[in-house]
Amino acid sequence: MIANASVWVVYGILKSLVSVWASNGAGVLLGAYYFTIYSRHSKNVDEVFFHRRVVSGIILLVLFMSMALRQEVASELIGKLGVCFCVILFASPLAALATVIETKSAESIPLPFTVATIVNCTAWMTIGLWKFHDFNIYFPNILGVTCALAQIALKIIYNKPVADEKRLPR
Repeated sequence: MIANASVWVVYGILKSLVSVWASNGAGVLLGAYYFTIYSRHSKNVDEVFFHRRVVSGIILLVLFMSMALRQEVASELIGKLGVCFCVILFASPLAALATVIETKSAESIPLPFTVATIVNCTAWMTIGLWKFHDFNIYFPNILGVTCALAQIALKIIYNKPVADEKRLPR
């Protein structure tokens, strides 16, 4: 969350899009808060350290690109990196697809999160298409809406609880 939001903050600054950098700035702060709480309660110190190194590396790479490259080149490369992060984040809940089909239950798909994804992605898709005319903003959000609608379809098709003997271990 921190890495993704950081990428979009820098992209928003490079493109002078206040709504992009401001909203993602809030995402950086909330992500940092979440990560701090996670770090305090995690028993796996090596995993926390690994995540901290990866996120720090991504942020440093993006900052380096923003300073070392021409603004147009940096914004395009950083935008594409943001697109990659968004595609991964929006498609990752579909990893539960096999579980849903195997158990014939969509119990593992969080409906509130899926609805929030549809609302959020629809808003950014609309702004990206009609206000900013920016592929890096509208394209990943089109994919986000599509993935969330696929999850809703699975929720409709397989909306029954799993019997305890068929439930996969958590």
